[in-house]
Amino acid sequence: ADVTLSQHAAIIQTAKLYDVDITEEDIGRVKAAGNANNDWQVTVDLVNAVQRAKGQPETAKLDQVTKEWEELYQGTEAKLGLWEAETLLVHRPLLAQLSAKYPVGIVTGRPRGDAERFLKQHNIGAFFRIAVCLGEAASKPAPDGIKLCMETLGVTKAVLIGDTPDDIRAGCSAGISALGVVAPTEVDKVAAAKVLTDCGATQVLSEGLHELVHLL
Repeated sequence: ADVTLSQHAAIIQTAKLYDVDITEEDIGRVKAAGNANNDWQVTVDLVNAVQRAKGQPETAKLDQVTKEWEELYQGTEAKLGLWEAETLLVHRPLLAQLSAKYPVGIVTGRPRGDAERFLKQHNIGAFFRIAVCLGEAASKPAPDGIKLCMETLGVTKAVLIGDTPDDIRAGCSAGISALGVVAPTEVDKVAAAKVLTDCGATQVLSEGLHELVHLL
């Protein structure tokens, strides 16, 4: 999923509650550094880093930030949730084609409810045989979720496709090939592609991932 207008927006808007301005570049820098698969913790770290740099007390606490972030992301009776702005990085027909040929699974840092809602929202749940979600295995960049996914699918070889450095690092740690993809809304696509390559991606695919038909 392209989460620029959803999860990233939730980070930026939550930070504003603490009078802290966060940009996409700030989020990209933290994600590139790794161990940034939990957006609640990323928000805490970004807010406290800015406050610390200004000589201010660090006021962002994980429990409170999680509550504020979730309210923005999930929405309320009065306001739509940011999750509704999420879009697919892979076109549905390509997913159908791949799933007809290979067993396909998902390893995600989302809670299971959020992951299943996204699959239903875009009518793609039938293409995935398993989803490993938040709390069901150690978070990426640890390879545990990928190994669990492969074990459940009954495969010993696999290819990971991811759009974050932690995705790519997790695939490499699991001993499989990792392909990168740059989100369409990335400000500097060349720089984003280089980050993925530097993390170990064997190739960075173009928008829509059309090369997959020929690579797999």
